[in-house]
Amino acid sequence: MIRERTAIGAKIVLGMIIIAIALAACAVGYIRFGGPLHRQNLLQDELLADILPPPAFVVEPYLHATWAIADPAHAEEAAVALAEEHALFEQRKQYWANAPVPEELRKEVDSTIATADDFWAALDSRFLPAMKAGDMATMHQVHAQDLTPAYRKQHDAVTHLVAESGKYRDGLMEFAQTLVLSLLGLFSIVALALLAIVHRAGRLIRNTVVGPLVQTAQTMERMAEGDYAVSIEGA
Repeated sequence: MIRERTAIGAKIVLGMIIIAIALAACAVGYIRFGGPLHRQNLLQDELLADILPPPAFVVEPYLHATWAIADPAHAEEAAVALAEEHALFEQRKQYWANAPVPEELRKEVDSTIATADDFWAALDSRFLPAMKAGDMATMHQVHAQDLTPAYRKQHDAVTHLVAESGKYRDGLMEFAQTLVLSLLGLFSIVALALLAIVHRAGRLIRNTVVGPLVQTAQTMERMAEGDYAVSIEGA
């Protein structure tokens, strides 16, 4: 019976320890550096880095277009810079089209990119040809009627996206904090249960194994001294 009780107790303790380790592993795996929570946070950082400032935000291309009008001698340099900025924009546009953006932000991200598409379409089809031809009148017209409204529209979209991204991040961090506190509470319960089991197992071993052994040893010692009147419990 003692052997069976000991085996059952050992299995229970082992099972509780395994559960505690599994829960700890899940929690650490989720909140660790490089884990799912960290990757989601990095995704938000990457999104904000791309929209404030370029390549996803057209503030620098708009500056180059404005500079080309203010200083025609800058036109050739502006054309090179605009080509590089457009190529980089297309790369990031493709990236964000396939990135695992949260559903709460997907509409805002697509809208922000779409406003940049309008800017680049007007720049490539009308502004750059006029700049190469030295047609300042057309450059001024396209800048006022197409580029500036597109820039302002994207500015508003970016401002809204930044606000929504901030809300999403706050919610994400609040969820992480709640999860950590919940897991810590669960760990505490498991730890207390383990302590209770160990305490109970100790008392059981003391009462059913150690106690009788001590009593038997004392009885044998008295019998060795010639006291045969002692009684042996259980005999």
